[in-house]
Amino acid sequence: MPTRTYPVSYINEGIKKCLQNSLDILDSATILLEKDKKKQAYILYTFAIEEFGKACLLKKNRDNATTGQLTITDNVTFTDHKARINEAKSNLTCPEIKILTIDISQIPQFGTSSVEFKPITSFPIQGDFLSHENRMAVMYVDYENNQWVEKEMPSYFEMTSAFDKFKSEVEVWKNNFESSLP
Repeated sequence: MPTRTYPVSYINEGIKKCLQNSLDILDSATILLEKDKKKQAYILYTFAIEEFGKACLLKKNRDNATTGQLTITDNVTFTDHKARINEAKSNLTCPEIKILTIDISQIPQFGTSSVEFKPITSFPIQGDFLSHENRMAVMYVDYENNQWVEKEMPSYFEMTSAFDKFKSEVEVWKNNFESSLP
């Protein structure tokens, strides 16, 4: 991965630009969602998440800079999709934003003769769908095992709500960041 060197004194400007770009990308994803282009909206959504993650990594780099340090040398912030997405996920509080995947086999099923309600003490979370790999898989039609394959989004994922919650969290993060500046 290429290494980048950038001045510590410019990081705050970069964070602001990344946060605004994340919100702008999300606005574009929302437009696609309104036109029922769910896969394309998801793809842009992941780019918005990733750009937010870049802002978080920049802030972490700034906060870890030693007194008097003039530059940061970095080979992750601008080149590593997974690191940016993971950093975003670690800074986002709402689980819905992360497109959690559910282990369907762990959800109680209703019998045919009687209904039995069982409490679910915790949702059977398997992982999440928010990744660079899934973004690429959703983006393209592929050919595997003698058939055309299109990766589908999880059917239970409520995109509008997740987009709104992500936007709210980024705006709060942005406001907190900007109010902390001298």
